[in-house]
Amino acid sequence: MIRGASWGCSHEKDPDSEKGAIQKMTEETAMEAVNQIRNPIEKARSVAKRQEEKNRETDEAVKKQ
Repeated sequence: MIRGASWGCSHEKDPDSEKGAIQKMTEETAMEAVNQIRNPIEKARSVAKRQEEKNRETDEAVKKQ
């Protein structure tokens, strides 16, 4: 038996830090997915809002004639 030998390796990652890294990657991936869904929806809402404004302007112009 070897005395004074260390059973742990200093280059091995701490399980808690690895878990933290996995959690960070998961959160980043989730945010990326959310943005890929949210951005087109926000753009569509913006276009719809502009269209509604144009429709109101047209309605007002027709009423004035």
